[in-house]
Amino acid sequence: MKDVDELYQLHTSRGAHVVFEIEDKPWGMREYIVEDLNGYHLRFSGAPVKHEPKSNPLPDGVTIERRKPTSDEYSGVAGQAFGYKEQLPGLLERTWHGIVAQSPDGDAIGVLRIVWDAPGWFSIWDVAVLPDWQALRIGSTMMKEALEMIREASPGAIVHLFTFKDGFYERLGFTEAKVSLRRL
Repeated sequence: MKDVDELYQLHTSRGAHVVFEIEDKPWGMREYIVEDLNGYHLRFSGAPVKHEPKSNPLPDGVTIERRKPTSDEYSGVAGQAFGYKEQLPGLLERTWHGIVAQSPDGDAIGVLRIVWDAPGWFSIWDVAVLPDWQALRIGSTMMKEALEMIREASPGAIVHLFTFKDGFYERLGFTEAKVSLRRL
């Protein structure tokens, strides 16, 4: 359902027998169950409530660089963030450009890959920030820098973002698609 909470409010306001209260489930749905007049249990599901973590300002001394991550930087950051055991052969070679966030000590703490798919088409992959550096605007700053790079190289380009956080990047203009997010 598009707005499962609204239907839940309607059911409870009209005295429906709620068997299981509405809640976000571990399988990625927001659900509740009511019992109808014949004793059948009816499950209603929708998108979970989006909880945006509170973010702090970009820390002093963190730098954002327009360049491909080195193999060690990519493996260290994306490997830790996504649990990659080993890097896919040729992955960085197929990367058009990238963004690397560095700590004040010069260590890579965030990476992002940009792939040129075709004239006017780009994809952003593997936006990763080390856990200790998350919610500090590093990921969103890297994304803004990547989008600016793409705009400079190809004004009006279509950009696809491959992510597991569908609603997280809506504030940067990405909208949900079946497989990915895209920005026109």
